[in-house]
Formats: sequence, structure tokens, C-alpha cells
Amino acid sequence: MSGVASSASFLARRAAQKERVRLLYRRALRDTLNWAVHRHLFYEDASRLRERFDANKHVEDLVTIDRLIEDGEAAHNKWRHPDPYIVPWAPGGTKFTRNPPPPEGIEIVYDYGRELGTSLLACPTTIVTQLNYEIGAEGVISMECKEVVAEYGEMILELLIVETRPDKVCSQIGLCVFDGAQCVRSVIELFVK
Repeated sequence: MSGVASSASFLARRAAQKERVRLLYRRALRDTLNWAVHRHLFYEDASRLRERFDANKHVEDLVTIDRLIEDGEAAHNKWRHPDPYIVPWAPGGTKFTRNPPPPEGIEIVYDYGRELGTSLLACPTTIVTQLNYEIGAEGVISMECKEVVAEYGEMILELLIVETRPDKVCSQIGLCVFDGAQCVRSVIELFVK
């Protein structure tokens, strides 16, 4: 029975060594690519690396194999590239989240009517549309809505950030009164006049 157990432990240890060698080779090959400036240089370095691994391919002693793996890992850690190449779109890559898309429902509205040279972050389109509906204005952004956004835009955004329901934003700011079913717009009309 002990022969079977020792054979099983030998095979398990040998499988673990093979896995360590495979991972070491992959890491070393990837790091060789980091150090190479051009592909033709990488191919030469990769061939030399493969020859170094193949030179110890036929070693059978488990202790010697463990020592060779430890020496190889130490050499790899000593000569690792300080700034490894990461594909541009992967996390940590050169272009990862360089130009992230804006959050859903937020747009930048330029104040062309006043020519101030500044832009103002408008509230989400649904709120702008609702404000236009409440004041009876036409179009996506009207001058009346711009006045409301200029005065109350930051408060509207803060309420939306804390996830206030859009149909209750006007009543919480004080522009209209929410009667339980809909907003009554008398305050908005007074503000615009």
C-alpha cells in the first residue's frame, strides 16, 4: 500500500512541478516580449529562452527540478520589466478608460445665446423636456428652460444624484406643487415672467 501512496505522491509532485515550469515559461516569454523593442529581436530572445528550458527537460531528480525552478523564478523576478506592456484596451493599458462615455442621460449644453464662452451642464433630457412641458415651451431646450436650469440646475442635479424621482424634482425645489397626481405649474410661470 505504501508503494501506491508513494507513487501517487510522486505523480502529484511531478504534476505540480510541470505546472510551475509551464507558468514560469509563459511569464518569462511574456517578459521577453516586454524587453524586446522589435519582433525580430523578440524571436531571437524567445529561441534562446526555449533552449534554456529545453536544456533541463530530461532532469528526473525531484529535488534538482525544484532547485532549478526556484533558480529560474529568482532570475525571472530579478530581471522583470519595470513597465510591462499591457494591451491598450485592458485594465491598466495605455488607452483603458481614456475617453469614457458620459453617464446615461447627461449632456453638455453650450450657452450660445449669451456668448459667455462657458458651458453649462444641463439636467438630464427627461427633466428638460418635463420643464419645457410645464412652462409650455417648445423644443428640447428653450430659453425659458435655460433660465430655470441656470438658476436651479445644480439643485436639480443633486436631487437626481440622490435618486429622487424625476416627476417630484420640481416640487422639491419649489418650482411647482405636487398635488399627488401631477405638478401644478403656477410657480414656474411666475419664475419665467
